[in-house]
Formats: sequence, C-alpha cells, structure tokens
Amino acid sequence: MRPPQRAIAPISEVSTDRLRDMERRYVEQGRTEGGPYTLFEIRIELRRRLPSTFDPRIVASKIVELAQANPNGLTTYKALWDVLRPGEAWKGHNSQTTLGNALGTVIAYCCQNRLPILTVLVINGSIGALTDKAIFNIAQECRDLGMDTAPNDRAFVERQVEAAKAITVAALPAADR
Repeated sequence: MRPPQRAIAPISEVSTDRLRDMERRYVEQGRTEGGPYTLFEIRIELRRRLPSTFDPRIVASKIVELAQANPNGLTTYKALWDVLRPGEAWKGHNSQTTLGNALGTVIAYCCQNRLPILTVLVINGSIGALTDKAIFNIAQECRDLGMDTAPNDRAFVERQVEAAKAITVAALPAADR
C-alpha cells in the first residue's frame, strides 16, 4: 500500500526564510526543479514579497497610463515617482530603492500573469532611453524568473517594449499580494 501524499501548501503560505533556503539549495545544486515549487516559482514569490508600499497592479497601471500619454509610448522614472508620490521630492538612494522595489514587484506581477514586462516602458529621462545597465538588469531579472531572453538582452527588451505598448490598463489582472 502506498503512503498518502502530503498536500503541498500554497507558496504564498511558505515563510520567506524557507523560500530563500529552497532557492539557495536549488542554486547550490544547479537545479531548477525537484521540490514542491520550481526555482522560478520561488523567485517570483520572493520578488512579489519585496517591501513595497505600492500594489504592483497600481504601479503597472500607472506605467501604462503614463506611457500611453506620451507620443513615444514611454515614461520616465521621475514621472512615475511623481504620480506614485505626488508632492514628495526625490531623495536619492532612498527614493531609488523605493521605486526599484516597486518595479521589481511589477516584473514578478508581469511574469506571474504572463504579461509583457511593463517596466521596459520606464526610461532614464536624461538620455531618453533605457541605459545599457537597465537593459541588462531587466533581462537578468527575467532570466532569474525563468524567461527566455534569447538571442540577446537588447533584442529581448525591444520585443518586450513593443508588446508592453499594446497593453491596456483594462487588461491588467488584480495583483495577488
């Protein structure tokens, strides 16, 4: 007689420390699956839990709204900050961390909901484009979450930009926070 299988708890009920431990073991073993959750499911859940005062769907909807209001279909970090924190001045590293965590939760939200990566629409206002570093970081984050970024980071991000420009706010599902 076969022993009964244990029910697997939803990943949202697993402690952050436990998820980090599972992620570490996967990486040490060079594996992506074999436990109750895949490495990519764990990483998406950990990104979803990044400390953010913003709901990822709200941030995603603001990105889409701001980008659609511009002729180039893009928005800037400053414009996003101003709409998320109206009247609050940008305060260097603290503001950068706050916005970075919010954008990290949006990437996880996009992966989880099979949406294009909407953060590619947020560009450096000084140069009017994503920096090479931003392109690499976005592609690396997506690879870490199991996305195929071939043939190269720039081509991947360009595909994401075109797909993200086609998204409407109405197409965004509720966030699972």
